Amino acid sequence: MKTVSVGKSATDESPKVTSYTYTDRGQKLKETKANGNTVDYTYYLDGPVKTTTEKKSNGTTLVSSHTYAYDPNYDSTILRPGRWN
Repeated sequence: MKTVSVGKSATDESPKVTSYTYTDRGQKLKETKANGNTVDYTYYLDGPVKTTTEKKSNGTTLVSSHTYAYDPNYDSTILRPGRWN
């Protein structure tokens, strides 16, 4: 696992930092946004993103959740509740 922070500056007294944590396969595992919100990522076994879930900094309030499906060319589609076919 590797963590990368973006937005740090030696001269900025109040940097807006977004941090990313990656799996050993180089897939984004978690994103911590400058506002404190977190985005968790899950993946299908063959690599593409399966779900993204964003929560507020309190860790319990859901901001958004998406499930992705792919056609044979790996073009993605966001699946919406009630529209699984």
